[in-house]
Amino acid sequence: MERLKKAGVHARGRVEYYLTTAEAWAAFETVVLDARSEVVAVFDGFDAAAPVQTTRALLAGATWGDLLAQALTRGVNLSLTFERTSLSEARIEALRKQIEAATKPGRRRGVLDLTALAHPAQGHRELASLAQVPVTHRLNFAVVDGKTMFLSRLGLSAAAVRDPRRDLAVIARGPVVAEASALMASFVDVTAGTAEPGPARRLLRTFSRPGRGMRRILGAQTIANEVESAHHMLIRRASRTIYIETQEFDSPALARHLALRAKSAPDLQLVLILPAHPAGAKRTPEAQCLHLLREAFGRRIFIGRAEGGVTNVSVFDNDMAIAGSADLSRRALGYDTHAAIYLRPSDGVEALHRRLSRHWLGDPAGEGDDQAAQPEGVAYWQSVAADNRKAGRSGPGVLLPQL
Repeated sequence: MERLKKAGVHARGRVEYYLTTAEAWAAFETVVLDARSEVVAVFDGFDAAAPVQTTRALLAGATWGDLLAQALTRGVNLSLTFERTSLSEARIEALRKQIEAATKPGRRRGVLDLTALAHPAQGHRELASLAQVPVTHRLNFAVVDGKTMFLSRLGLSAAAVRDPRRDLAVIARGPVVAEASALMASFVDVTAGTAEPGPARRLLRTFSRPGRGMRRILGAQTIANEVESAHHMLIRRASRTIYIETQEFDSPALARHLALRAKSAPDLQLVLILPAHPAGAKRTPEAQCLHLLREAFGRRIFIGRAEGGVTNVSVFDNDMAIAGSADLSRRALGYDTHAAIYLRPSDGVEALHRRLSRHWLGDPAGEGDDQAAQPEGVAYWQSVAADNRKAGRSGPGVLLPQL
């Protein structure tokens, strides 16, 4: 083992984080450019006309279609699956033509496989009035050469590159990639109900399949809710701070568990950041969950609303985290197909937490990502958000208090 370490080979995989859509897709450009044999991916949206950003990618062409065509020319096999509700068969065919048109005649050696895929439970809702919300595959996920994993909240679009949005994309190498490859190979059969999900380790999944028997009437049946289960596990352990960014929070189970933990851990503080919502919104399941949290945490909670989007990440006591495509809604935790990665202290969770926080709070000391201290509790978050509201600030990156 020591000889391997000296040679630069380490058992522990590397994890990299990218906090905007532009950063994420620029990093993935490099991964695709380095591909030697295959790129296997599932995206809920993909625009081949989206511009590339890095100098290396621009040598292949101006767009992602050019980049994929160059990969085919190098002999890289491309197997890309798209959520059918986002990319129809007609758009898939147009995408195929875009990529093939950019491939140099007589030089294409890789195999191009493009598929539009609907969640099988969509065709099994016999009584629409009783069924769950239509179920979809919401993965934005790729495995390259069986060695590198890419996981993002958002698919590729020209707007996401030109006008960057808040995201947390993860590029990981090491043992977790084997789990990612297994997910790619099995999720179609698992969601169809013809296979069972294997055990979860670091890669957490949400799977559902068409209901059986009387459950068929209600649409999808949850068969893996590992993202939710991991949250429950880490909530039980947390004693100092929980930091959550999520697109939606309407899970009564998580709200109740957080409320119970607030009572049993009197020093625990909660920072919860949600997207901006229209003023005067009606009382919703999310509002009921937030009311429960306020009642339990009192002054130990900050709930913020942000324009310009938020990502899906939860950080517990500054050393464990969960990041991925799933928000903390009942749909994402139980029905849509999602993936998330469980992050440990060795994955740089503390530095990640600093970067996430500084997006909203700024870095007045100018100390940089690796040196700046964590903010001192929810009171500081509350003061920053209150100052933003008082000053009339708005726009991406501006945090306002929940009313």
